[in-house]
Amino acid sequence: MAPPALSLDCASVAIPQHGKERNPKGEDAHFYQSNCVGVFDGVGGWASEGVNPRRYAQGMMQYTQSAIAEKEYSDPKELLWEAFRRNKEEGSCTACVATLQSVFLQVAWLGDSGAMLLRDGVIHRRFQPQQHKFNQPYQLCHKENSDSPDDVGLWDVVVLEGDILIMGTDGLFDNLIESQILLASQNYFRRVKGSIMKVLLKNPEIRNLINEQRLSNAMKTFF
Repeated sequence: MAPPALSLDCASVAIPQHGKERNPKGEDAHFYQSNCVGVFDGVGGWASEGVNPRRYAQGMMQYTQSAIAEKEYSDPKELLWEAFRRNKEEGSCTACVATLQSVFLQVAWLGDSGAMLLRDGVIHRRFQPQQHKFNQPYQLCHKENSDSPDDVGLWDVVVLEGDILIMGTDGLFDNLIESQILLASQNYFRRVKGSIMKVLLKNPEIRNLINEQRLSNAMKTFF
């Protein structure tokens, strides 16, 4: 029997870098929906050439979403190719896109934006950043010498209910070590579970069921 299909339960946060007045919302772009997530990091060096670094990342995000609306994609590399062909903005960005079909997760990343998969409180899979040399990650660009979606790193993994997929730019992975990311994810889900339990306990029927279960466990202990 085939395993039950899973969906992504998503949340996000973006913290712009201080001192970038031109882009108070930051130079990154991201989106998520039931079966696809994307993260794009605009390369800040374009600002010195009068180009807004956010525009190219936003274009990749918007064209990825447009492609999904037109056709069902299961391959994130194909999605990146479609957005890359359509995006005519100046600039460049690193990228990471993940798709989920049933229980099959595919992740494609280029440069130092990437992903980490947690299972049972430990790191199950982790991306390896791609760079030509120090501080020069692979990137998609409007110029002819751009890296291409054919250069992406790829995962193909069967996921389980309760797995945690963390996606981010170098702003996350350069500033937090793995143990800090693990601790932050554990603390977050403790808070979420606590909030859900408070809501559930407001329902008298659920509260009674919980009390009956505790009584049943107590009976098993003593008899």
